[in-house]
Amino acid sequence: MAESEVARVYALNKGVPLERIIIETNSHITFENLYQACQLMEMADLHKALIVSDPLHMKRAIKIAQDIGIDAYSSPTPTTRYRTWKSKSGSLMYEVFFYIVHIMQRATGFVETCPD
Repeated sequence: MAESEVARVYALNKGVPLERIIIETNSHITFENLYQACQLMEMADLHKALIVSDPLHMKRAIKIAQDIGIDAYSSPTPTTRYRTWKSKSGSLMYEVFFYIVHIMQRATGFVETCPD
């Protein structure tokens, strides 16, 4: 099940009306997820997004969202699935590597922005 589908079920269980929930389920990486979310936001005339994610992932997710053109705000989760130093350090290295890749792609013009 896609993360967005899990989040939809959670939101519904917390009382959010179904018609207020918009999700995308086709992405496989953060950039795709945020780019497609931006397109959905444009179609629904939404202008701001609250990004909820693991604290180790938040910096990269917010940077990508802003570079795509989303007026994004962060809400890191209070817990993380990374419990040990080994899992945290591996995740941090992953995030730093792909943050640098994104910065390089942005600098060379390879990051698409969401249509206005």
